Amino acid sequence: MLRNLIELDLSPNYISSRILDNTGNLSNLNALYLYVNNLFGSIPEKVGKLSKLSIIQLLDNDLSGSIPISIRNLTDLSDVKLDINKLSGSIPSSIGKLTKLTTLFLFINNLSGSIPSCIGKLTKLTELSLDRNNLSGSIPSCIWKLTKLTILSLYMNNLSGSIPFSIGKLTKLTRLSLEMNNLSGINTLLYLEIDKAYHIDPAYEQSLWINSILNWKLENALRIWSYDGKIVYENIVKATEEFDSKYYIRVGGCGSVYKAELRTSQVVAVKKLHSEIDGRMSSIMKSFTTEIRALAEIRHHNIVKLFGFCSHLLHSFLVYEYLERESLDKILKSMEKEIALDWDRRTNIVQGVANGTFGYSAPELAYTMDVNEKCDVYSYGVMTLEVVLGQHPGDLISSLFSPSSSSMGSTSKNLLLNDVLDQWLSPPTYPITEEIVSVAMLALACLNETPRSRPSMEQVCKELSIPNPASSVQLNMIMLGDLC
Repeated sequence: MLRNLIELDLSPNYISSRILDNTGNLSNLNALYLYVNNLFGSIPEKVGKLSKLSIIQLLDNDLSGSIPISIRNLTDLSDVKLDINKLSGSIPSSIGKLTKLTTLFLFINNLSGSIPSCIGKLTKLTELSLDRNNLSGSIPSCIWKLTKLTILSLYMNNLSGSIPFSIGKLTKLTRLSLEMNNLSGINTLLYLEIDKAYHIDPAYEQSLWINSILNWKLENALRIWSYDGKIVYENIVKATEEFDSKYYIRVGGCGSVYKAELRTSQVVAVKKLHSEIDGRMSSIMKSFTTEIRALAEIRHHNIVKLFGFCSHLLHSFLVYEYLERESLDKILKSMEKEIALDWDRRTNIVQGVANGTFGYSAPELAYTMDVNEKCDVYSYGVMTLEVVLGQHPGDLISSLFSPSSSSMGSTSKNLLLNDVLDQWLSPPTYPITEEIVSVAMLALACLNETPRSRPSMEQVCKELSIPNPASSVQLNMIMLGDLC
């Protein structure tokens, strides 16, 4: 055994293993770095035998179980980072014996119970982050006596009670985050005002607001940065060179999308909000925050991952998982790939998107309050027709829903379904023909001019899941008007 070892650093290596009990035999160990691995199981009690340990960093693993009581023996500890794991149980009161602690990070775990008052004994503490757990009860008054604190993050727990005015004694605070609790007293939304009082960098003092994503692990660098939004902001702006056009991918209804390669070589998609939306953020922040938090927690194979959101005086943007594949529009217009995307795959796309859409409201709902769920249904109808036609339906939609008396409406409704299907593919055959008719009919129902007459996405999903009855459908006999 390496009994003379002073420092052990095995991170980041994505090691999949338990922490071995005999780690406790490294009696001279001063620093233990095992962060960003796939370590599982509990933290062994024998870690408490490492009496000379001053740094223990086990963040970003899959560790479970409780924080070992034996940690009280490690009285030389100054840096404890057990964040981004699955630790449960309460914060042990024995932690109050670690009087040399300057950093205590336990965020993004499943810790419950109250915040122990013994934390007040940690008078050297400068960084305390317990956010995104299930902690309850009031914030112990002793915390407001930790005058060396620069970071205090307790947000997204079940904390209650009042925030005393004695918070003003924490004059070294540069970041205070108490939101998403049941606290009263000083308005917890005065986060930015508190920042200004403590002289944050003027470039950020009025409008920097970060939501760096909730109860699940962020990818690589983003998850390490989850407690420092300023770093996230600066790195993304740097990676895109202030959103230079050479990183531009496409434009959408809410913003322009850019490709950004971070310093860890991770590639993300960054949607920079249009200026008119960005300008309204201050008035709609509460509802927008709720929507973003909901989207961040969605775990669905049909929905691209949302990593985070940043609102700043200069730029507001969303950070998404970057997908290497081309857009549906490009694939449909590519002659080489057209053959690969056959009728069977196209109907699967239609059903897959429906399953991904059901149950989740669109982000636009947060910043255009007049939008309702049927707007998503309409968009789904357009996308479905595009898959079937091989191109955007364009004016065909408006003409189909024009009065039958108009020449445009009459002409469109008399078009045969067989004639408007994507001509790059061979005509579909049984049993795909039944699915094509069903899909086209659903798409047109979603495009109804009256929102109330459109089906819900739940209804669409149910219709698509019902097997089509055997029949001898002939596409060259069905007109578009028959499907409306």
